[in-house]
Amino acid sequence: HLHTTTRPLKSNNLPQPHWHLHYAVFNVGYDMVEKKHKALELGNIHRDRPYYEAMAHNLMAGKLSELGYKIRRTSDAYEIAGIPDSVKEKYSERSREVAALIEKLGLTTASAKDQAGAWSRQRKTKEFSLSQLRSIWDEQLSPAERASVERARQGDDGNGEFSASPKVTAEQAAKQSMQHWHETYSTINTKRAMATALKHAAGHATPDEIRRAFEHTDFLHMKLGDEPRVATRAVLQQEQDTIARVKAGRGSRTRLITVPIERTRIDDAGKAFELNDDQLAAVEHIGSSRDATLIVEGRAGSGKTAMM
Repeated sequence: HLHTTTRPLKSNNLPQPHWHLHYAVFNVGYDMVEKKHKALELGNIHRDRPYYEAMAHNLMAGKLSELGYKIRRTSDAYEIAGIPDSVKEKYSERSREVAALIEKLGLTTASAKDQAGAWSRQRKTKEFSLSQLRSIWDEQLSPAERASVERARQGDDGNGEFSASPKVTAEQAAKQSMQHWHETYSTINTKRAMATALKHAAGHATPDEIRRAFEHTDFLHMKLGDEPRVATRAVLQQEQDTIARVKAGRGSRTRLITVPIERTRIDDAGKAFELNDDQLAAVEHIGSSRDATLIVEGRAGSGKTAMM
């Protein structure tokens, strides 16, 4: 169902422009082979929702580009180049209402913040037609802002220059996505990696082009259970080299500590403290090992830094 506005503002009971769609998905389908109704498997769809959202945004950016608008990438999405910040602020009053409510109530969890909009929304109004609302929204703009919006429709930032982000090919977007995710992970959920690439290439490369780019021979595809994942050959080689170095370093070093370890230690500030049992065991493990590579694992705040 298509909606064209936000809920009315509390300040003036006027809605703001916000075109969006609401979808309803029935949790049942009909198996044409077995001739029976079955519940849908929505778990994977929910897991991969960033991919489907990125695809929708990418397609929208492509359509805007076809209409002549220039696209500028932001940290997490995109925007139409040339639209003044003052215009975006005027049409974002509802967002500020919700943000103020979140701050007032001291909401901290993501779920509570997501629900804040539902808690605070006004009842829908049919007082104004869409045509009347368009006139009201237009009157909110100054002549300079209206001129800037018109220039943005023509792909001009007002200085006689196009202000779009540099063109990114599907192959470049795929490689940028993999570089981003490989900073933290060895393998990445394929659709999550593709979602990042879709954002990089918004307005330039289509979802089909992104999918083909991920079929590149430098990419390795695998499954973790039923979850498709992807990695690059370069990272695989790095892991193989690391494993080889670890194996070669076994028993190759002299023990660091050959005397009993005292539980009571002095920190950098000269203050005495005692190692707990886990910290003492880690120190003994490190000090007595002859391996070149060792790993100490512990949750955040467990005292790893103090132990070192």
